[in-house]
Amino acid sequence: SKFAPHPTCKTYDIDAIEQSFMSTTLYALIEKHPTMRPLNKPSMNDGILNGTYCSSYNHLVRTQGLSIWGQPGGRPVRSKLDGAIKEQINLGTEGLKPEGSALFNITGVRNERIRKMFRLSEEEKKVWLK
Repeated sequence: SKFAPHPTCKTYDIDAIEQSFMSTTLYALIEKHPTMRPLNKPSMNDGILNGTYCSSYNHLVRTQGLSIWGQPGGRPVRSKLDGAIKEQINLGTEGLKPEGSALFNITGVRNERIRKMFRLSEEEKKVWLK
């Protein structure tokens, strides 16, 4: 193992905790509604729980050094072009009151749009910024 487990982690069976959470009424209620299912994941970037997801991911963190962003070495490095795109997209929500943001789910829409833009080629990004 590349990294030693945290001392506190040794005291918990995270598979049992994950399975226990999956057997709750709350988990079952959320699973009934497709648009709510992402709430049953550790984060929006994680996969779905399956009873061993957390321990599997923990193993990858220890053996491959994965970060919370799911890749070795930590957060992905963004180019200046990506930073400019994110800034332009964020300008669209500037001055919006919190209740307006919540009403239109601006955060989720904005984040998905930013991720989509980051996947464009450098040339497509330059065209979009013009």
